[in-house]
Amino acid sequence: MRHFVPASRREFLFASTASLAAIAGLTGTNRTVVQEPATTDEKRFKKAVKIGMVQIDGTLEDKFRLLKKLGFDGVELDSPSELKAREVLAAIESTGLPVHGVVDSFHWQKTLSHPDEAVRAEGLGGLKTALRDAKDFGGTSFCSCLEFATTT
Repeated sequence: MRHFVPASRREFLFASTASLAAIAGLTGTNRTVVQEPATTDEKRFKKAVKIGMVQIDGTLEDKFRLLKKLGFDGVELDSPSELKAREVLAAIESTGLPVHGVVDSFHWQKTLSHPDEAVRAEGLGGLKTALRDAKDFGGTSFCSCLEFATTT
């Protein structure tokens, strides 16, 4: 029986890079993919920050305004949270800073693989709330760590 031995990050990156180089060499292609540079109106990379990293006193709108002034292109919110939808939407409207995504704030404590059905139900409720909030706030991404159930 074979046993899986996990590789370190360094070993994984080395093996991945070596594999890609070998595949590229075997295909015999020597083409270079050229991408047109982004126009001044279009950024290739956008910067966003999670709202919890903004450590100033003030309203949500104050925090959005600061992020916009600092050059951020978006913000990520926790959900479920104490934020009210009308407050979030007002901050988006007044600053023009979009909420690009939402992080499920229950996913570490209320896991979907917990042995207690009540805890799993709470976790699922939090996940559904976060998905709804992402949609309501205009977000295009959602983050939750769904873990695998294991047996001993």
